[in-house]
Amino acid sequence: MASSDAPSPPLFANIPLSGPVVIFNLEWTAWEGSRERSWSGPKEEREIIEIGAVKLNGADGLREIMAFENLVRPTRNPIVSSYFTELTGITQTLIDNEAMPFRDAITFFEGFVGYDGTPILCFSQDAEVLRHNCALNNLPCSFTDAQFHNIAPAIAAAGREPGGFSTSELPTLFAFPPPTKAHRALGDARCIAETLRHLCGGSPTAVH
Repeated sequence: MASSDAPSPPLFANIPLSGPVVIFNLEWTAWEGSRERSWSGPKEEREIIEIGAVKLNGADGLREIMAFENLVRPTRNPIVSSYFTELTGITQTLIDNEAMPFRDAITFFEGFVGYDGTPILCFSQDAEVLRHNCALNNLPCSFTDAQFHNIAPAIAAAGREPGGFSTSELPTLFAFPPPTKAHRALGDARCIAETLRHLCGGSPTAVH
């Protein structure tokens, strides 16, 4: 039997951080109250509208070495709600003019991650939503389950409740300047990255 005063395992003991690692974040269709309803309302679907990610060098203090950002055009609900636009700042005009089909976006994201099993970190439901969107679009998910690592439990272990806040609130919770606009996928991915550095005892800022 282990001693009661044995040291606790490191927060990220099960996440390989010695080499390259990708952190990604998603924005998906939402309506007033859809989160509380778990997207169970009529025609509500968690379609990805934006993918943002950073690739970090774990051998160099988790320094950011690459960034990724793509808008995605939803098909089940091609007109986004005013609630979603107010939350994210992503307008219908922006989607109509700059977004790409999910098939293209996931292909570009796969290329960004690479094909060597690079660990992929996310927050809460994002891996599930990514897989769900692959299924919605009749596409295989090329990432293995073993690649995905949910960072929320580690944040909970640091004294935070994983279901009680969003990634955009991490700068306030851990007292670092917001990397960029909240509720945008790349900005929130950078918030997760900065929190990871904070909890690993690394540099509080990184060059992007």
